[in-house]
Amino acid sequence: MEIFEAMKLTKKELIHVNSCRLYLQVTTLSDIATYDGTKIEETILECIPTRQHSQLWPNQIYPTLSARNCWKNSILKLCSTNII
Repeated sequence: MEIFEAMKLTKKELIHVNSCRLYLQVTTLSDIATYDGTKIEETILECIPTRQHSQLWPNQIYPTLSARNCWKNSILKLCSTNII
């Protein structure tokens, strides 16, 4: 989440991004990248969970459309600015 804070997202945007992150159960870049590490998984951009983890995660309801749009835009912005 620190990288999103560095992007100067608003508090509401950070809440949206975090709700999608929790829903998708992702914590690192490798959790959202393709296996070769060259792109972001399309399903991740669309906020569709694809992996199940053995660790316990909080129960997160399906994010709202505005949260999913914020997630996708934030991830694409990160990719376009070479921050990651």
